[in-house]
Amino acid sequence: IDFKFAGDLVYVIGLTGDEMGGSEYLAYRGEKASGRRYIGDSVPTVPADGFIETYRALEKAIESGLVSSCLSVERGGLRLALAKSSLAGMMGLSADLGAVPTDAGRNDTVLYSESQGRALVSVDSKKKKEFEGLFAGLPLGLVGTVIDRPVIEITGLKKNTIIRTDIEPLMAAYKGLFKDF
Repeated sequence: IDFKFAGDLVYVIGLTGDEMGGSEYLAYRGEKASGRRYIGDSVPTVPADGFIETYRALEKAIESGLVSSCLSVERGGLRLALAKSSLAGMMGLSADLGAVPTDAGRNDTVLYSESQGRALVSVDSKKKKEFEGLFAGLPLGLVGTVIDRPVIEITGLKKNTIIRTDIEPLMAAYKGLFKDF
């Protein structure tokens, strides 16, 4: 789950679609706008047969020692997965949404889609060619790099910075949720 080494490459495996129906993001947006949770109508599909090749390539990459960290992209979408991996390792991240395998045309869709069958992985840059070779012809995007500064920086589809936040306040907010446990 955790990013481990500055300089590691960060990849998204699998396609990100416009599938936010039932998502945490739409529920939040609805509550903010109208006091009621939005549901949406583009619920994520699970074409399991379409995932098998990608899963086998990921399994081989892990077994071959090419993957430093791996996390499924699910509830909360890519933004939550990126934050989880950064927080877990207390490592920063520089990412570009333009490199995510997607046909979505909006930053919020790429960040919060809950399309199934995706993974966020980090890989030693020296293993880039071997790792990418396992995914030839499969949906794979080199979206960023783990950095040694405690900050998450995300560039949007129009190449502008859309998120820049320090890790420490995120960790404090996260730990604050569990202060009574």
